[in-house]
Amino acid sequence: MKKIILYLLLLTSLSVAAQNENCGNKQIELVSEHSVKSRYFFFRKTSFEKHQRVDKIIDENGKVLVECTMKSKQDHDQFFIKKFRRIVITNNQIHEVEFKFNDEFGSLKIYNKCGELIETKKPKTKVLYETYNFNATIL
Repeated sequence: MKKIILYLLLLTSLSVAAQNENCGNKQIELVSEHSVKSRYFFFRKTSFEKHQRVDKIIDENGKVLVECTMKSKQDHDQFFIKKFRRIVITNNQIHEVEFKFNDEFGSLKIYNKCGELIETKKPKTKVLYETYNFNATIL
């Protein structure tokens, strides 16, 4: 009986190791889609626009592993972002950053290349903003 349990544990550990090896060889790609929708008032276009940015991590087979959506509003040259959400690929890991500018703490979710959640952290918003600086790509 003990030998059977030992063999089962050995087989499950080998299958988990095989899955992790397959994730190391995967090619993943970050794809961002940006759409703008203008507001109209009595059939006239106003300066108020709604922006939606969708970040997706896609593997070589075309399967979406991780996806997040960030919505913002623009009035002239001012952006109003309710919740900041973006995805970054660093060190063979996928980092999903999410925070509100008014809150003290944000959320950082770390995934492996297969799209499986490894860990979730709650760092301060200021640290997230400085570490993952998205000033040039805020749209």
